[in-house]
Amino acid sequence: MPYFEDFQAEQRFETPARCIDEPAIARFAQLSGDDNPVHLNPEHARRTIFRGCVAHGMLVESTLSGCVWQSRLFADSIVALMSVQVEFVAPVRPGDSVRMELRVRELDPEPSRRAGWVRFATRGLNQRDEEISRGVWQVLVQRRL
Repeated sequence: MPYFEDFQAEQRFETPARCIDEPAIARFAQLSGDDNPVHLNPEHARRTIFRGCVAHGMLVESTLSGCVWQSRLFADSIVALMSVQVEFVAPVRPGDSVRMELRVRELDPEPSRRAGWVRFATRGLNQRDEEISRGVWQVLVQRRL
């Protein structure tokens, strides 16, 4: 898997998809304590601007993070995901599949002789290739030693 030296500006990566189903939404609500009825109660959610239940934004971003891990992009080289900026642009409904596209936006070799920053522009997409989120991830990636 890539180390800091292997990344190049504008390089693109895509992850496999993962389904966000009703049980996942219920587990996330229980784990996080966010039991807003827009996520869990179809009758209530039908009366909202979403016209039905939607997944928690943070569940979506966490699932996308898992998609990146499952792609093995950083399997041997990640030190830390240092920051995440995300904008949620479309709802994710129970049963939707999500995946992540990452594009290397910037490389910064300064942090240390052992690791460098890679900043990625990110896009979350659903099974219809509609954008559901966009943002920036800053990842500390090991150098080859």
